[in-house]
Amino acid sequence: MFVRSLPVLLLSLLLSSPLTAQTCRTIASRVGINEQPLFAPAGSTEADFRAFYLSGAVVPVPLRGSLSRLPEPDSLTTYRRGIIDPADCHAIPDTTTFEPVRYTLVPDKSATVTFRQSVDAIDRISFTVFRDGYDPAADNCPDFLTSSFVLSGNTPSLTVDLVGGVTYVLVVAAGQAPTDTIPFDYTIEVSNETGTVPTFYRGTPPTDDTAYTYLAVQRSVVVAASETADFRTLARGAYDVYGLSYGTKDTEITQFIGGSLDDIRTDPRGRPRCTQLSDNAQDILIQ
Repeated sequence: MFVRSLPVLLLSLLLSSPLTAQTCRTIASRVGINEQPLFAPAGSTEADFRAFYLSGAVVPVPLRGSLSRLPEPDSLTTYRRGIIDPADCHAIPDTTTFEPVRYTLVPDKSATVTFRQSVDAIDRISFTVFRDGYDPAADNCPDFLTSSFVLSGNTPSLTVDLVGGVTYVLVVAAGQAPTDTIPFDYTIEVSNETGTVPTFYRGTPPTDDTAYTYLAVQRSVVVAASETADFRTLARGAYDVYGLSYGTKDTEITQFIGGSLDDIRTDPRGRPRCTQLSDNAQDILIQ
């Protein structure tokens, strides 16, 4: 009887085995769409739904944290808004002895949100909102939205328009209180006067070997795919829009058109693919 050597056997098993978790780095997600209601005439610009996906852990609100002292003073650029125009950015080189705290916030819907520090924290902290990111070593004025720090002092709150699916960074730094009051715990309340507060997600940094797209599904069959949920080519009818995180090395999206959601999860041999469908779907209607 012929017996294959151990190295050859191991190689055979490796090549025939399902994709392992170590080699597949897809993300769990939820799909959101800012445009409401979710219907549009066939072929119209409104059928380009511009969906977004939400990933990472949910950020609990109110925001709570603590400012703590650094081992030694460090340089830090503070960003203050203009007195007249809240979007007027003033970058001021400074030195700090406290560690700023950063919150990454990706809202699940568009809303006008107010951030307000608790009464016991007034003048102890300042907080600034940036869009798309924040790098303490760079000039962040291009991404500056607004701040509780104004040229004339510090305000207890700020109000900013947030867009669903966009990444924001809220930076909490020391305010104008005497330094002997720090370290201390703080609370920042979050409110929306016209409705409910968005749910905030931390987001998941993308990897070089994964991508994300949106699938239009009708009666459990995938009929179209788009990286931005541009479904102007769809015929009239009702569809479910799913998000799909997938590995770019071994996955070709066009192969899923005409197949089922199960075909996306496993290959014809029943092995798991490097794919992960969103936890939810958005219903759209093409008229």
